Amino acid sequence: RSMQDSGRNEVLWGILILAVTGGITLGTYVAAGPGQTYWIVWGGIAWGAYKVLRGWVMANAFWRALGALAVGAMVLGGVLVVQSDLADPYNSAKAGDCLDKDGLTLDCDGTETYKVDWAKLYPKDMAFPGQARFDADAEVCSTSFSSYYFHPTRESWEDGDRSLLCAKNVRLDPDDHYNSFEVGDCVDEEGIAAACGGPGIYEVQSVKVYPRDMNYPGEASLEADGDACSGSFNAYFFQPTREGWEDGDRSLLCTENPLLDPDDHYNSFKVGDCVDEQGVPAACSGPEVYEVLHVKVYPRDMNYPGEARFATDSRACLLSADLYFYPTTETWADGDRSLLCVASMSQ
Repeated sequence: RSMQDSGRNEVLWGILILAVTGGITLGTYVAAGPGQTYWIVWGGIAWGAYKVLRGWVMANAFWRALGALAVGAMVLGGVLVVQSDLADPYNSAKAGDCLDKDGLTLDCDGTETYKVDWAKLYPKDMAFPGQARFDADAEVCSTSFSSYYFHPTRESWEDGDRSLLCAKNVRLDPDDHYNSFEVGDCVDEEGIAAACGGPGIYEVQSVKVYPRDMNYPGEASLEADGDACSGSFNAYFFQPTREGWEDGDRSLLCTENPLLDPDDHYNSFKVGDCVDEQGVPAACSGPEVYEVLHVKVYPRDMNYPGEARFATDSRACLLSADLYFYPTTETWADGDRSLLCVASMSQ
């Protein structure tokens, strides 16, 4: 008799664990949405089933049947929860999954594919937070220059969408001459693909590709995104024009300085060269000689930017340099495109 009582108690404990697990699972699923309940479901089933099985060998037929029914119901509920998670078109995406241009999951083999880096799920019972909240929460995406994020619309929120997804650029179509650039490719002064190694060539350091169905964001927005290039003193970016955008161009390219023409007496400076007090090439000895620490070369087809722009661009180097030389309007007209940060060799 006492053995049957012990078995019954074990079965009761198992049923209680399964019931509590079921309640927690249901509450978590309702509050936090799909994808948050797997460990609760299977952990609770494992623990509860263990307790039931311990009592199984000692309990009478009634408690055995009741325990089996409880375990079976919990297993069925767990399967349904997991199936619901996997069938949820909005909230089942996780890091490593791939999305189409509408933010819906798909196989990772398309030409317009985004790969998820990070996902945030909002509670089911939360009111629609609005664009400002999504923008603030998506700041984590900006740690990668190539990242883009998908967020719920008001309509999809009402349909159950609670996912904010950070994703990498589309897998590019190699036949797309606008958007097939990769890091290490080279472009000419017009931003057109070119062989690496000639004069006036820029090497691509990073690429940001905008969605195909996005409206033209405007020059100010593109320039703001291009500020991410400014981590390198020698960086320059190419952005889509309105005409290029209409033709399918969606690529913002961060590039390094062109490989300079050694016959160009204005723009062939490199780090370690020396100039005199007029910024003219000189031997690295004697009085009033300066060593070149940084070089920034502007595009050939760029309009004269003015002294204020040169002063702004030189800030990146003045912590280590003594002064900088920049083109005048006259030398600019003659082809000078070099901003030089230099340090005195007499110190």
